[in-house]
Amino acid sequence: MSKPLSKEDYFHHLDLSFGWIKKSILVNHGQGSSAYFSLKSFWSKAYPETSGYLIPTLIEYHKTRNSQEAIEHCEHLVKWLVSIQKKDGSFPQLLEDDRSLVFDNGQILLGLQAWNRLTNSNKNELDRLAYWLKKQRNQTGKYHQNTYLKNYCPSYLVRSLWAEVKYYHEQNTIENISSDFKEAIDYYLSLQGENAFFLLSGFNPNDSNALSHTIAYTLRGILELYFILKDEKLLSAVLSASKKLAVDYHNNGKMAGTFNNNWKGDYSFVCNAGNAQLSIIFQKLYLLTKEELYHKAAISLITELTKKQITRGPSMLKGGLFSSTPFFGKYQRFKITNWTHKFYMDAIMLQLNSQ
Repeated sequence: MSKPLSKEDYFHHLDLSFGWIKKSILVNHGQGSSAYFSLKSFWSKAYPETSGYLIPTLIEYHKTRNSQEAIEHCEHLVKWLVSIQKKDGSFPQLLEDDRSLVFDNGQILLGLQAWNRLTNSNKNELDRLAYWLKKQRNQTGKYHQNTYLKNYCPSYLVRSLWAEVKYYHEQNTIENISSDFKEAIDYYLSLQGENAFFLLSGFNPNDSNALSHTIAYTLRGILELYFILKDEKLLSAVLSASKKLAVDYHNNGKMAGTFNNNWKGDYSFVCNAGNAQLSIIFQKLYLLTKEELYHKAAISLITELTKKQITRGPSMLKGGLFSSTPFFGKYQRFKITNWTHKFYMDAIMLQLNSQ
């Protein structure tokens, strides 16, 4: 496994990544961040979901690097999001697609919460969005409306539940609706099989394999719920699945891009977004458990990603990190996505702050 970098090297790669994110915003004149740059089609249009959850990352970058520029970009993203918020409190998937999706809106909720904590502003927009999200769950706790595929409530939607619980926790009103959330949490925990794999982890109910990216979405959502609610069964669920992934990584020297529900991996490509997310999860688990397995895996995943980052070349590529390795791999072929950078920056900053 790869060894940690020096603090200066971490800063270098972090700054390169911020530079790429900055370009994804400037290309839209501050009106959102492009979802990706593609070798085939160049810059995409601004993407509300990931523009939203870039906000906490940029705030953390500001704190880490004393970057006023990062805060200015946050302000532009927030102003743009507020300008496209719908009357019911939700946000559209895309400007040309008026559908409001639960997952996307959960990520925007996390972003607006971070901005509100920093500036004490946009409370009305935040409250309206939280209310809309709550209405998408039925009496069993499942999100039953406005999911990506009709009648499909995948495990990774627990990340939106985390956003909801976090909102009510910060409002000091979580006790009033704890039974409501208990039903939802029980649903997501019920998806975990005896072998610790979470069923319905793919984008489609018929997917035979799930990306490390969506598996990590599930694990991170449950882990963050544990940090808020202190329910040991949440931590146990994350530990049992994360141990499988960390051991597999240790044994194979490579994280599979996808896994099936028997933990059989596809090692023909690496999902770099998933690897960045798993590094974050492993870092947090190491701080909880002090198990060296998680520490080594977390550091190695970050170091491998820094080796893949483009450090020179054309402006639109410099600082970029393709979402798959090889760049024509099965996830987001030929694309540098802004969410891969979000998690990559988060992973580096978490490591820097724990040194």
